[in-house]
Parts: sequence; C-alpha cells; structure tokens
Amino acid sequence: MIGKKVGGNIYVHKSLEETLMNIFPFAEEVIKKYFDYNYNIIKVNLRKKQVTLIYSCDWDTAHEPEVTRYLIIKNGEAKEVIPKKKQIYHHKWMFVDDNYKGFDIEESKARSGWWEGKLPNVNKSKIGYKSYWTELIQSLENQKGD
Repeated sequence: MIGKKVGGNIYVHKSLEETLMNIFPFAEEVIKKYFDYNYNIIKVNLRKKQVTLIYSCDWDTAHEPEVTRYLIIKNGEAKEVIPKKKQIYHHKWMFVDDNYKGFDIEESKARSGWWEGKLPNVNKSKIGYKSYWTELIQSLENQKGD
C-alpha cells in the first residue's frame, strides 16, 4: 500500500497521484477535474470513496507540516476549507516514495522515531493539532535542561 493510512483514509503526496489513480480509479476523475487547484497532499476516504485535495505551505520545510487549506469534493461538489484550528501532519515520510527529493527522508524517519520514543502515551485524538503538538515539544525541550 502506498501512503499513510489513518482510519479509513489514505494520504499521499501529489508525486504519487498516478499510482493512487491506478489503485483507486474513483479518485482519477476528481484529481483530473481539479488538477489546477494548488495542492500537494491527496486524501482518499476509502469507505465514502471521497477525495480531498490538501495544500500545505510548509510541506518540504517543516518537520510536522501544517494544513493550510483543502478542497473537499462530495457528490461532485467542491468546497474549499481553511481550518479554524491549525492542523499538522506527522510521519510525512510515509506520504512519499523513498526517492522523493523535496526533503530528507531519513531525517524525517529519525524525527518520527525520536518523538515516538519520548511520547509513548501521546493523546492520538489531539496530536494532529499544532497547539497541542507545540506544548508536547516544548515539554520535551524543557526536560533536556533537567
């Protein structure tokens, strides 16, 4: 399987969209129809057979990139959403192929291993929100000084 699977959703970077469309033909129509929307992440909901095109302004530069905006397509209708609470992605190396050149894959894997080792009991329902994540990272940084 390509991409990162969370619940009934698969997330992939745009660089893998051809592969994604081959695996999930229902996504092809949406991706081709909205190809001019500025996105770098594709979310596919397998149960609903729904596609969301997501733009992250800091995808290649941040350890945990932020969701800037997204276009959700339901029943042929598209709606752009700007999240009210800042959302972020973890394990971004899982969204791309091993030969992706936008960021250092090995560094991203190491980052995942670093925080997973230090935060074994993290609240999974909150971890995708930047405010919660910032608090966790700050607490880890403060522990370094102890």
